[in-house]
Amino acid sequence: MALLIIAAMTAAAFAIVAVAQDIPVRPVDAEKRAAIVDAVAEKLTKYYIDEDVAEQMVGLLRRKLEEGKYDHLVELRPFVRQLTADIREVSNDQHLGVWPIEYAILTDEASEEDRRRFLARARYDNFGFNAVRRLPGNIGYVEMSYFDDIEFGGDTAVAAMRLMANADALIIDVRRNGGGSGVLALMMSYFFEEPVHTADSYSRIEDSTRQFWTFGYVPGPRLTEVPIYVLQSRRTASAAEALGYQLKALKRGTLVGEKTKGAANPIEEFSIPELSICMAVSSYRVSNPVTGTCWEGVGVEPDIAVDGELALYAAGVEAMKKLLEEPCEYSDIEWGRRLALEIYQAQLKQIELTGEQQEQYVGRYGDSYAVRLSYGVLALERPRQLPVTLIPLGGDAFAYQEEEGRVEFKRDASGAISEMETVTVYGSRTYSRKGS
Repeated sequence: MALLIIAAMTAAAFAIVAVAQDIPVRPVDAEKRAAIVDAVAEKLTKYYIDEDVAEQMVGLLRRKLEEGKYDHLVELRPFVRQLTADIREVSNDQHLGVWPIEYAILTDEASEEDRRRFLARARYDNFGFNAVRRLPGNIGYVEMSYFDDIEFGGDTAVAAMRLMANADALIIDVRRNGGGSGVLALMMSYFFEEPVHTADSYSRIEDSTRQFWTFGYVPGPRLTEVPIYVLQSRRTASAAEALGYQLKALKRGTLVGEKTKGAANPIEEFSIPELSICMAVSSYRVSNPVTGTCWEGVGVEPDIAVDGELALYAAGVEAMKKLLEEPCEYSDIEWGRRLALEIYQAQLKQIELTGEQQEQYVGRYGDSYAVRLSYGVLALERPRQLPVTLIPLGGDAFAYQEEEGRVEFKRDASGAISEMETVTVYGSRTYSRKGS
């Protein structure tokens, strides 16, 4: 059995980290379907956190079995998929489910070959860290597809947090994150100076409650003063929801995007090899020490509600506005932040130019500059430097996509583009006439 206390994994997360094997076609007859329903009912009755809801789920499964509602499901995968849909319809529990045995989480009983395959897949996925980079305005950005166990993903998490140590703000993107385990607690520990109580988990099996705290020690510098923004979507689930919920409750983070899925209660996982299935049962009830409740069945509401695909830009706008509230001692950094704010605002507005509008800017400027249009993208060619893509800021102003720089085009009395002014973060300005 595999217990994920911090937050359990959803079926989508299972698919990411499950032992990668081809799932064979397995016929199921009436006897096999009845045996599977009996096994599922037994686990629900014995382990599910809410006994009344467990009784309702079991009643539904047995009733549908007796009424022949499953008779047309003669292969294992569609059958267990329907069982999962039925018990979730009753419970609204996104962690609960039945899957083919191949989707079992790595357990203590797993073979060495399974362990090697599991680790190879986790390494291929970079232990859940899809991207770690610096964004305009010196915002750190970490995108995670899932939270791995510290045993596997701990070193990668530490490396990512070390790389973020110089950021003026931090964005953690869990819009496509289905959950996970211990790396969440490790990352949370970088955001507080002292250990912080983040969650309680009541176990029906043990009839006891366990507390969870951030760690007293983390390798490298902490990010205790850095503003944190969490990007979330309707796909965000489980441990990824815990990240935002806990930071929000502790007034340590701002949530941007959509309301999340609503899968909170941790699971116990059961493998039933004789029936070729595994099962996740929510046997624990998680609660937050600040709110006294959690996001189970209701999801986590964002602080800034915006379409999930635009959440990054909305967070960038909010971060830059916060950083600009206090003037910076150094003018070039202040200028860079203001430019970054322009960029995020433009991206949030989804400014797009038609091909005809773009063509106005194409041409040579002075002896050294040129603006080219290729595949619908404007690029500025410069002497002794790589070309840069131009991001429209509105009007005749553009920002460099790859660097901190800005260009603004001027028009003559007839309205035609006649001049270009480029400005870099270091304050250098260049004026070039078009066509000269």
